[in-house]
Amino acid sequence: ARFAVVMEPAQTEPPSNVVARITEMTVARRQMVQERLALESRRSQASLGLVRDQIDERIELCKRQAKALDAALLVLVRAEREIARRFEILTSIPGIGQTTATTLLSQMQELGAAKAAEVSALAGVAPMNRDSGTLRGRKMIRAGRIAVRNVLYMAATVAVRWNPGLKAFYERLRQIGK
Repeated sequence: ARFAVVMEPAQTEPPSNVVARITEMTVARRQMVQERLALESRRSQASLGLVRDQIDERIELCKRQAKALDAALLVLVRAEREIARRFEILTSIPGIGQTTATTLLSQMQELGAAKAAEVSALAGVAPMNRDSGTLRGRKMIRAGRIAVRNVLYMAATVAVRWNPGLKAFYERLRQIGK
């Protein structure tokens, strides 16, 4: 309470019921993908046919459940007009697919309201100084919302390949050693 009196933070609206459901499904999907990757790693270490077969069944289950979550997410996103509009804007950008868009909708509700620098810091993609006292360190990306940063990384790797504007920007950065 004292913090709020002294700092006077901006009021934030709690997420709507639909956004909360999108968030829950997005997290469940991400966990399903992580579980599938762990199972695939385990499968490569399995030597017994029975164990490999059981792991394969679990991998297929994870794939089916991830697809079911994707389908349910699309239905949920299209249920609310404003969220559907934001989803369409996000997915119109080359490199941004359903997974990235739903993650951004659920984890970055500040999109469209905050300044670009604030959004990049929240996403953890803004280079931050690593200074301490007289020590001056390199700028690095850190902190932020890890799930957002991860999906943005994957979207960037796709966009660099398919979006001519981003590809040229990427190549310019690479030429100057970035």
